[in-house]
Amino acid sequence: MNSAHKFRVYIQLTEAPAVYLATSPDIPGLTLETATLDEMMREARYVIPHLLYHNCGMRPGDEIEIHLSKKEPVSSNADALSAKWVLDQEIVAAIEA
Repeated sequence: MNSAHKFRVYIQLTEAPAVYLATSPDIPGLTLETATLDEMMREARYVIPHLLYHNCGMRPGDEIEIHLSKKEPVSSNADALSAKWVLDQEIVAAIEA
């Protein structure tokens, strides 16, 4: 099995308005803004596979490792989060629809 494709995502809490902002030097087009970290994780789980498919050439079956890290002053529970996802046919079908 091939090793996972690794991508970095940075999350920070902005000053005013106080929202969480996610960006990535590895995922073209990724800019997410949410009110909570939980909402950020839900949005990221939906948006990142779409961007990886369209902007990075990822295809069904590709294993994707996402490393989330904080930019100050995000709360410490955002430290060292990571997720392994596999693009599957269902996600690709939704993307192409």
